[in-house]
Amino acid sequence: MNAQTKEQDTYKDRVAASNIGAEQSVIGAMIIDNKCIPKILGELSHDSFIGHAHRLLFKAITKLTAFGTPTDLITLSDEIEVQGHGELINISYIAELAKNTPSSANVMAYVEVVKKNSATRKIEEAHQDFMQGGITLSEYKMLTEQYADQSTVNKLFNLKANISQQDDFYNGPIEHKELIFHNCLPLGEVAMLTGAGGSGKSFSTIHLAVSVALGLSAFIGYNRPFKPTKAGKVVVLGGEDFRDDYKRRVRSVLTAMECNTQSMKNRLVENLHITSLVGDDIRIIAEDRGSAKLTGFVDNIAREVEELGDVRLVILDPMSAFYGAQENDNHSATMFVNAVNRICKATGAAVLMVHHSSKGSAGSARGASGFIDRSRTHISLKTVAQVKEQAKRKKDGPITVEDKNTVIVNLEKTNHVKFWEEPIYLKRSENGAFTATKPTNYESTIHERDQEYHRELDLIEYLKRDGSVVSKNEIETNRDTVFTDHISLHKCRELIKIMVNDGRLIASSSGVKLAVIGAN
Repeated sequence: MNAQTKEQDTYKDRVAASNIGAEQSVIGAMIIDNKCIPKILGELSHDSFIGHAHRLLFKAITKLTAFGTPTDLITLSDEIEVQGHGELINISYIAELAKNTPSSANVMAYVEVVKKNSATRKIEEAHQDFMQGGITLSEYKMLTEQYADQSTVNKLFNLKANISQQDDFYNGPIEHKELIFHNCLPLGEVAMLTGAGGSGKSFSTIHLAVSVALGLSAFIGYNRPFKPTKAGKVVVLGGEDFRDDYKRRVRSVLTAMECNTQSMKNRLVENLHITSLVGDDIRIIAEDRGSAKLTGFVDNIAREVEELGDVRLVILDPMSAFYGAQENDNHSATMFVNAVNRICKATGAAVLMVHHSSKGSAGSARGASGFIDRSRTHISLKTVAQVKEQAKRKKDGPITVEDKNTVIVNLEKTNHVKFWEEPIYLKRSENGAFTATKPTNYESTIHERDQEYHRELDLIEYLKRDGSVVSKNEIETNRDTVFTDHISLHKCRELIKIMVNDGRLIASSSGVKLAVIGAN
């Protein structure tokens, strides 16, 4: 059994389990409240039920009702005995159904679940009959159309309806993508900010939040980076830090931004909404019997943000507090980011997920690649100290306190704006907040060496696939696949040349290959 089949079987098991529960609630409601029986009989038939016992109970209730006999534990149990099914369904089970259904108030909601799952099941059965030659194509189409509107299989798109929109697609006006900041972060999309511990993720996100709330650049100093396109409301949902932690950070950031005035604070009261959710179950997806499922919490977030109105940015810090599945599972990661996208669709806001970088690279995200793949923007933070520690180059010199307090901010992925010409450099102050600074020659050199180091690793991994010769043209054409960051054609050719000259790659007329298979 392959992974996809297992996944499908797990999904079917979950559907079956939820349907059995709904069926039990429907039968239980009919027993404790006979007034709801006529309405239910108008919506369901005995073959709507997947459970054989429930089909028999529904038939028995239908017969009792037809003869004007009230349905209760005794009459229903007697009717089951008359039909010859007393051994299969005893009075204890009927009593259990009644006991586990405290009210019939929500019975029609359960009826809808049974009805939809029944329609879906009938579509699947029709498909199997058609594939086995039991029914004709026209009969299959007729059955599919008959149950399509009732089933849990939603019609996601209509190609015929799209024909009328084709002219607008090519000739209509283009709605330009609005950005949160002038140099990044599109409105209405999911983005990630990653960094290792100690890189200043939480303080940086407060800088960004205050910046948007006030409509001012996030960092004073060199070039005053992260200037918002306009002011607006910001929601910060914290799963790791307490309210007092946020109070200290906000005040430190206001001081660093030179915005510590009463008028600025009054504007923040209107626009900046920070909520600590420490101790609450805030998982958007969670593990259930070995597979991830949505909890419904993302819809709570979307509803709250929508009710607040005109929110431009939502920050989830840290992402791991909202993610309750296996971190290295791509399927779960994709499901999670898709769920977070609901917040964007419902509110129009951008969502910034704050996450740890991977141990192997300070410029990537920990866990499955699906987190980055499904996000439209990725910004990384890493201190100069972390860069030096990872590369372990003697020529970089020893790690200093200044290295630990200098943070390099880079745009690792973007879908709507061009990559930055150079990274942004931040200096950490005594209170933890940041100011922007012009990089020294030393810091620029460290960053360039770091870029070169990780690009070399990327190219080695690409060439490791089978050890054969790969044409230079293939590498150059597929630069976005080969390398985890953006690299120009000139830089790519220069990197290959350097690695050939120092003996790590062997060049030939047909391309290049690793000098030693398994090199790192």
